[in-house]
This record gives sequence, structure tokens and C-alpha cells, in this order.
Amino acid sequence: MPQTHATLAPLATLPEVRTVPVGEPFGWLVRGLRDMRAKPFASLFYGACIAAMGFLLFFYTRQEVKYIATLTSGFLLAGPFVAIGLYDISRRIERGEEVALGPTTVAWHENANQFAIMGAILGLVMLAWTGVALTIFDAFYGKESPSLTQFIADTVAMKHTAFLIVYTAAGSVFAAVVFVLSVVSIPMLLDRNCDALTAMRTSVLAVAQNPAAMLVWAGLITTLTLLGLWTFYIGIIVTMPVIGHASWHAYRGLVHSEPDQPA
Repeated sequence: MPQTHATLAPLATLPEVRTVPVGEPFGWLVRGLRDMRAKPFASLFYGACIAAMGFLLFFYTRQEVKYIATLTSGFLLAGPFVAIGLYDISRRIERGEEVALGPTTVAWHENANQFAIMGAILGLVMLAWTGVALTIFDAFYGKESPSLTQFIADTVAMKHTAFLIVYTAAGSVFAAVVFVLSVVSIPMLLDRNCDALTAMRTSVLAVAQNPAAMLVWAGLITTLTLLGLWTFYIGIIVTMPVIGHASWHAYRGLVHSEPDQPA
């Protein structure tokens, strides 16, 4: 009998990735702020939704500090996926199209299957982080979670320094993984009819080709996010839309346009 050999489909060709100056992320941030000011209602709607979700997480877990910290940070890991509507607002502004809130809420539908794959990947990362974070809490505090007041007091007094170092280091690893995989992949899934693997490979290439600029960009995202959290989620209403819009411009600045797209 003749033998048949299964063949794997070739991987899609990656788009060309630009090398950008180390200070370029500040330009992305300025353009993100410009987009928010151009469409404040739609942008702040998403910011308010993200802030509300964060506040609800806090409200329902406020008696257990380990759940407040773990679920809030886990929720923020999924931030790039939550911001799809903000990417669509910036895309529509760029194309000179009308911007209405309704269509941006279902922008993911254009590439639903691949967004689902990407969402599943980020969901697995969140679950893994939750397990690691709760294990770290239990290792240092035991099964009895400290009260929020006690935890803040211990943190200010620099007690349990080892816990803070370990927790921050572990969280940074998970945040770095999400950043590398999603910094341009989710906007790319919205912008192009591509698969999740190609988008993630492009994202990894963009980070590898621009380590200094991407480190600055990660630092800006972290700073704005912390500002939002330190204002008890009020600041999130503004900082998250700015980050979301700026992330679209980061993608457009890092990945060359397709021939039929605007530069």
C-alpha cells in the first residue's frame, strides 16, 4: 500500500517589525491621550467599566487581602484583552471613520475565533498566577489572611520584606510574559485577519528587536496603572483609556502596515 505522509501547514510569514527609538513610547502616550480627548465619552466608558470591575473585585474580597491582591493583579494581566474596544476607537479615528460606542463593544467579532484563542491563553496565565500568588501568601502568612489594615501597616513598616520581594518578583515574571505575548498581538488580531500564533510571534519579535523602548513602554504602563490603583480605582477611569489608545499606536509604530492599509 502506498504510504501517505502528513504535512504541517507552513507558518504564516510575519510582518516586518520596525526598530524604534528608546523614547518613542512617550510619543505613543501623547497620541493615546489625543485619541481619548477626541472621543472622551466612548473612551471614558471603557475606563469606567474597568474601574468598576476592579472596585467590585475589591468589594467582594475586601475581607481577604490575599484575594484582593491576587485577583486585582490577575485582572490587570488581562488588561490588553479588555481594551479591544479602545483599540477599535483609535483604529476608527486613524481611518477617519465615525466612532460610535456600540460597534466598538463587538469589535472582537471580526476575528472571533482567534480572539477566543488569545483570551484562553491569557485566562490560563491568570489561573496560573492565581495559584502561584495564593501559594506565596500561604507560605508567608499561613492560612489566616491578614486584615487589610494590618497588611498595609506591615507593608509601610517594611515587615515581611521577603514576602514583598518574592510576590513582586513572581508577579513581574507573569506580567512580563503577558506583555511580551500581547503588546502588539491583540491590536494586530483586530487590525488584520491573522491567527493568534502569528500575532504572538510578531509580538515577541517586536519586543526582542526593541528591548530598550519596550522596557520604557512597560514602565509607563506600570506607572499609569499604579497611579490608577493608588486613587482607589478613580484614576483608572482615565489612565486605562490612555494606555489602551497608546497601545494601538505602539502596534502601528512597531509593525509595518499591509499594502492596503494607511501608514
